[in-house]
Amino acid sequence: MSYIRIPLETSSTQLTQDVFDYISTNAPDWAPAEGNLDVWIIRAVAQLASDNRNLASDVQDDIFRYFGASLVGVMPLDALSAQTNTTWTLNDSLGHTISAGTNVGVTDISGNVYPFQVLADIVVPNGQSATASGGVIIKAIQPGADSSGLGGAGAVVQLIDVLDWVQTIVMTGPTVGGQDAEADTDYLNRLALHMQRLSMRPILPVDFATMALDADPTPQRAVCIDGFNPADSTYSNQRMAAIAAVDSAGNDVSATVKNNIKTYLQANREVNFVVNTMAPNFTTINITTSIHVQAGFDTPTTNANVTSALQSYFNPAVWGGDPSVQDQTGVTTWLDTQTVYYNEVITSISNVLGVDRVTALTLNGGTANIALAAPASLTRPGTITITNV
Repeated sequence: MSYIRIPLETSSTQLTQDVFDYISTNAPDWAPAEGNLDVWIIRAVAQLASDNRNLASDVQDDIFRYFGASLVGVMPLDALSAQTNTTWTLNDSLGHTISAGTNVGVTDISGNVYPFQVLADIVVPNGQSATASGGVIIKAIQPGADSSGLGGAGAVVQLIDVLDWVQTIVMTGPTVGGQDAEADTDYLNRLALHMQRLSMRPILPVDFATMALDADPTPQRAVCIDGFNPADSTYSNQRMAAIAAVDSAGNDVSATVKNNIKTYLQANREVNFVVNTMAPNFTTINITTSIHVQAGFDTPTTNANVTSALQSYFNPAVWGGDPSVQDQTGVTTWLDTQTVYYNEVITSISNVLGVDRVTALTLNGGTANIALAAPASLTRPGTITITNV
């Protein structure tokens, strides 16, 4: 199946006639008279509509070209300039440099001259009066297929720039490699064929996690534990994956949603691949901290802001989010982060406006990193106790 454009009538003449026909149908006694104001208005509006429809007609192609190149990875074929190798003979042997960008012309069989440029600096050393055979590459200034197939071995190239020390320039073969930019229709037909071959089959763990969000509207985030079997808590099982998902509040999804995820992924997974679902493993983090509030800041307000920062930090709806994803899709990311780092919690508190320093901190009664229940680890904020010193 080829790409199908949305048909849009863009002819102002036809749009004008459509209006005439519409009015005649609803007012049979009306007839367009070229000298009347109403006809002028209709023609003017039809011309404006024609311009807008022409723009809309182009936009749909531009949107799909962007989609194909940016999201699917099917790049449109750009226009390319033809090139060929040439040999230059000089009038002397004093040594010269043929500069990149030197303009020359290649003539076609009809006598038309196509401008080319020298691709790179070429040095003819003192004592020599010619370049190496084919040692100077020239490239068409204007990209496109028209610049291909010009000349041939021994054909003379015209020097456009003034270099009085150049005697002759000859080609070692015809120009090759010129290519027109791919037309919208050709590219979009190629994109349509490519899209037909795409499979919804998940391959990598991130594919399973991403597709789990398509199975049901409830999950906000999902993570895939590759090779994990929830039935016996074993890892490294071949052709097996376990999916955990949470809603927008960070809570485990229902059994119905889990079943929807499993059914959807099982229907699209590779043959003999087993997909399981599981509940996340939540670990409650109780925090006790002592802070010194900076002079000039309200202590109760600062304490409340610290509490809010810690609740956000350990919120299961965001724990394990991929920090490299900065756009709005970042809220759906989930990296299985299985450790709470003590120093990072201190940093989170210290970053609160009004906090001068953290003088003490315990996490679940200790002063070390916390290994979370795994896999599909998530935190939940527990009691938060703040003392001011």
